Amino acid sequence: MFDWLIQNAHVVDGERGEFQADVALSGERIAAVLPPHSGAQAAHEVVATGLWLMPGIVDIHRHADLAPFAQGLGCELAQGITTMVSGNCGFSPAPNAPQTFDAMRAYAMPILGEIPEAVRGMSTAAFYEAVEKRPLFVNCGYLAGNGDLRRSVAGFSDAPLSAKQMDRICGLLDEAFDAGALGLSMGIMYTPECYYSTAELATVAKVAARRGRPVIAHIRGEGGSVLSSVEEMLQIGRASGARIHISHMKAAGTDMWGWAVDQMLERIRRAQREGLDVTFDAYPYTAGSTTLLSLFPPEMLAEGTQGVLRLIADAQGRKRVLKAFETARSGWDNFIITLGWGRVTVAGSSQASEVGRTIEALAEQAGCTPGEYALDMLLREDGCVPVVLEEMAQEDVDKILCQPDCLVISDSLYSASGRPHPRKHGAFQRFLCRYVKEKGLLSPAQAVGKMTCLPAQFMGLKERGSVKEGYFADLVLMDWERLKDRATYLEPERESEGIETVFVNGSPAWQKGAASRAHAGKLLRGDRT
Repeated sequence: MFDWLIQNAHVVDGERGEFQADVALSGERIAAVLPPHSGAQAAHEVVATGLWLMPGIVDIHRHADLAPFAQGLGCELAQGITTMVSGNCGFSPAPNAPQTFDAMRAYAMPILGEIPEAVRGMSTAAFYEAVEKRPLFVNCGYLAGNGDLRRSVAGFSDAPLSAKQMDRICGLLDEAFDAGALGLSMGIMYTPECYYSTAELATVAKVAARRGRPVIAHIRGEGGSVLSSVEEMLQIGRASGARIHISHMKAAGTDMWGWAVDQMLERIRRAQREGLDVTFDAYPYTAGSTTLLSLFPPEMLAEGTQGVLRLIADAQGRKRVLKAFETARSGWDNFIITLGWGRVTVAGSSQASEVGRTIEALAEQAGCTPGEYALDMLLREDGCVPVVLEEMAQEDVDKILCQPDCLVISDSLYSASGRPHPRKHGAFQRFLCRYVKEKGLLSPAQAVGKMTCLPAQFMGLKERGSVKEGYFADLVLMDWERLKDRATYLEPERESEGIETVFVNGSPAWQKGAASRAHAGKLLRGDRT
């Protein structure tokens, strides 16, 4: 007798297509995929007539590093996520050095949320051990953040790295892979990774290549420098032999819309034809989310958040920053010029009246310039201001997401305050509804594959991402007719409709609109997944 029998479900699988089946579960695994109305017996039965059954969603790009230490992971289960990978864009809580921990915590807070004091000085192995002891609602995997490797060794300094420092960074990465990191993440736009040379990045990437792990990169620039930034990652791949994956691919800035995506794709396809292993992902929104500090020129971030605050508190320093906001130059994407303050929306603030409004509108109300308002806000908020940037054209987003090898991600930030980007709660339902239901640009199986089997295969997660006998029973039952993403920029925490039941490793983790206490998730470690 089986533990569970899901009867007469309409299975939608990225590898196997669509078919009717009874799916039997025993323990953590799918025990059998049977013809519908098979008559099989189980301790628990779910009648799934009229419902779709798909593999659990594998979100390889969240910033949920510290979510296991919070009260729960309800927003992930509510949209059918059964596996998530954190440590993206070069940010990871560990490893960290005690002497640079405070600066790292202040800088990363808008991305990762509040980093507890207990993490100070933790190695990657110690952090993973702490995660493994937590009750996990979903499966959690981690990347090693290249930014934090460098911060642990050299802080936020823009000084060239010595040979000894580079050796130490590579040693820390090896230790992270020994502990179970699934790959190396780069956030080359952020401090201090923006101070790396291409050759230095290739040196670090060689460690990932040697260990058979991917390099997953937030590239150096996504606006005017996006083409050279894509070329840089291809160069790193050629020099290191590493698998290269470009995170949240986009053409940001109105001057890039309608033409840059074609050129990015042409460069990637050419590299693939040459034999380079390069892939990419995207999320189904025209707006991104980051920190207000990320809009500063890189040289002004060399002393971390506190250095920026000292700079803008000084009258002459403030003038320098305001002038930089108004100046275009090569080598740095000035989004204040290409987007304007009217496309920069405050996502978190101690003053609730600011959240959800653009800096341009807030400045007009206050009777000052937007740049001045932004600097005053940074001083008041101690540098922690998450923002949403309306930066992409819908046609470009559609073109990227419809590429057959494009993975779908959420890129969810976990800032402890304010109003998050709606992608945290609704990215995958938005993707299914927009691209399958409404636009008909993808078949159900094509869309599901982009969220399940393709990311599982890319990340090396064995026996996950498909409805197959012997695979882990990470499964989602949904009512396709009712499926709807409800998260908006004004109400971003509204949960999607239509997700009926979510199984994680064979246990029902989400039923009737609420998370169970199954805590069936696992820490997924490289070579042990």
